[in-house]
Amino acid sequence: MTWTRSETCLGTYDPNQPYWTDISVDNALRSWSWIVCNEVGYFQEGAPKGHPSLVTRLVQPSYDLRQCQLMFPEAFPEPPKTAINKTNEVYKGWDVKLDRLFFANGRRDPWKDATISAARLQHIVQTTPNQPIYLSDGFHCSDLKTLDGQANSTIYDVQVAALKYFKTWLAQWKPSNTPHTPSNVKVGPAVAEKVATVYNGVYKPINAFFKSVG
Repeated sequence: MTWTRSETCLGTYDPNQPYWTDISVDNALRSWSWIVCNEVGYFQEGAPKGHPSLVTRLVQPSYDLRQCQLMFPEAFPEPPKTAINKTNEVYKGWDVKLDRLFFANGRRDPWKDATISAARLQHIVQTTPNQPIYLSDGFHCSDLKTLDGQANSTIYDVQVAALKYFKTWLAQWKPSNTPHTPSNVKVGPAVAEKVATVYNGVYKPINAFFKSVG
C-alpha cells in the first residue's frame, strides 16, 4: 500500500485514507487504537510549558481525539471521553500492588512518565523484592529484544535481572485449581466457563514466550 499525498503523513482530515478505513483482521494498530481511545488515552502530546517535552507542543489532545473519530466513526460521532479514571480504578494505576510483578522501563521511552518509573514518582514508589522496578537507557520495549541487550549493557542488565526474578518466582509457584480473576473485574459467563475448563485440565495453558515448555 502506497500513500503519496502529504495528508497521509500527519493529516487527520481525510476520512477516506486507508489508515482509517483498514479493518483487516491483522491490523494490530486498529486494536491498539481502540484501547487508547476507550481506556488508556496514551496520546503522545506536547507537555505543558515548563515541563520537558519529546513532542512539539503544537500536538495537542484534539489531534488524537480526532483520529479516534476517523478510525471509529460509528462509535465516536463526537470526540471520545476516554475512561482513564475507570481504568486506573480497576488496575490501580501507579498504586498497583500485585504479587511478583516485574517492571522494566526505558529512560528514552516516550511512555516512561505513564509508567511506574515516572519522574514524579522517583521518591514515592520504591522498588521491592515483590515488585522490582528496573530502568535502562533503552527505548520503548527495548527490554524485550535480545539484540538491544547486546548493544546496550543497561538493557542487558534489566533482561538478566528479569530472568533471575522469573526463575525464582517460577520455582515458588504451586499449581492451583482456583481461577485468579481479580475480584473487581467482572467477566461474562462464556469467559468464566473457558477459565474453568482450563483450570480443570481440559485445556493446557501455553506461555506465549515459551510455547515448547510446560
